[in-house]
Amino acid sequence: MVRSASCPVAVWVLNHGPFGKVQDVMSPLKFQSLPALDRSSDAALARHLAVARDEEANDKALRFLIIEDLPIFGLGLAGVISSNFNAHVQVVSDVRKGLDICATEELDLLLLGVSVPERRELVAEFDRFCAKCPILIVSPLAEENFVPRVLKARAAGYIMKSTSTDELVRAVECLLKGGRYVSGPSLARSARSMTTPSEEKPHASLSVRELDVFMRIAGGSTAKEIAGDLSLSVKTVSTHHTHIFSKLHIRTDAQLGEYALRNRLIP
Repeated sequence: MVRSASCPVAVWVLNHGPFGKVQDVMSPLKFQSLPALDRSSDAALARHLAVARDEEANDKALRFLIIEDLPIFGLGLAGVISSNFNAHVQVVSDVRKGLDICATEELDLLLLGVSVPERRELVAEFDRFCAKCPILIVSPLAEENFVPRVLKARAAGYIMKSTSTDELVRAVECLLKGGRYVSGPSLARSARSMTTPSEEKPHASLSVRELDVFMRIAGGSTAKEIAGDLSLSVKTVSTHHTHIFSKLHIRTDAQLGEYALRNRLIP
């Protein structure tokens, strides 16, 4: 007999009469129950499918790393990216932690916030750890002389922190497709100025650190002040100073200042 908890069943019973004839007699109604349908297995299946879909989405998600020493700005970048891309985004403020992540994880894009001079040379350092990962520099300044340097160091793009969200999305899309992106017409012109070695001026041969020291000397800073600002020894600054003179074919700081003015490297 089939049982149901929710639907009582009236059972009709066929009894044999005294003369062997079958008499249709209704016995007292017997209410029996059917087993309740088990919905728990359906719920478990639904949960399993949802987890599988989430895992598949995570497998397909792009992996972004944002290194930014201003936490609020870093979270803002992450919000824009998460709203426009299927991406897993990590935000860190410590450069060394960022290097560790680059060395141990496969990334699709690195957004590197550059707000202090000593961090500029990190582009080349990150390149050693994530050679296949494009690097997008996010800077607060329109540094026309710095853009060619970071692009040569294999950064794939350079945008301003004042960039609109739409332009940020365009820059990310461009880099993910293997292209390069530089925001602003003046910065783009500066980037194009590095087209061929024959067109380069002497200061284009300076390393990122040497260019930084050069700009500080041209701005009137002493070797001791530069050493303190960049956490270097005075001897190291003096070595950079010597290399700068050699590469620019000059002999004095006065000539260095004239060179900077002539090439519009300082205002």
